[in-house]
Amino acid sequence: MAGTGKFGLDPESPAYFRALVNRYRHRLRVGPPRKSAAEIPPDAIEAELHRVKKSHRGVGAMKQLTGLAAAAADQDFLDEIGELTELVHLDLRFPMRAPDLAPLRNLKKLHVLQIDSPSKVEDFRPILDLPALEVLMIENAQHLFDLEWMRPLKDRLLVLGIEGTVNKDQGFYCQLN
Repeated sequence: MAGTGKFGLDPESPAYFRALVNRYRHRLRVGPPRKSAAEIPPDAIEAELHRVKKSHRGVGAMKQLTGLAAAAADQDFLDEIGELTELVHLDLRFPMRAPDLAPLRNLKKLHVLQIDSPSKVEDFRPILDLPALEVLMIENAQHLFDLEWMRPLKDRLLVLGIEGTVNKDQGFYCQLN
């Protein structure tokens, strides 16, 4: 009988990898989507916020949040997200417009980071400073051509997903040895 792996599953089973991916490949479902930070209940530990202009203002004060799905994050919104030091799961949803991921460095408890269409991000290295990160999913990153920067994550990540889009040509480079 094979040994027991992560989540009590048999690593010899063909379903093992699929179970790992499905375990982490879920969108944070915290409905209903809120249009302003003021709509998030003060006792909520998870929330979904769709920014409209400056409607995100005040979310940085919601220190109790452990999960956040943030749609249309610009730099000002991402700066406030960087103040949410209890976050464990962050889902930056389309369209992610912030160019600088540096505010994420404050999220020392973050286990899951999902970024959809970071069209302005050219430097993904701030992600390396997330000590608890286990799951990294990046989709449609227009300026992500080299994967060498993520080599330090190889012993920490349980799940890594780099996905493109059907509308654009994009290639990656990473030397494996």
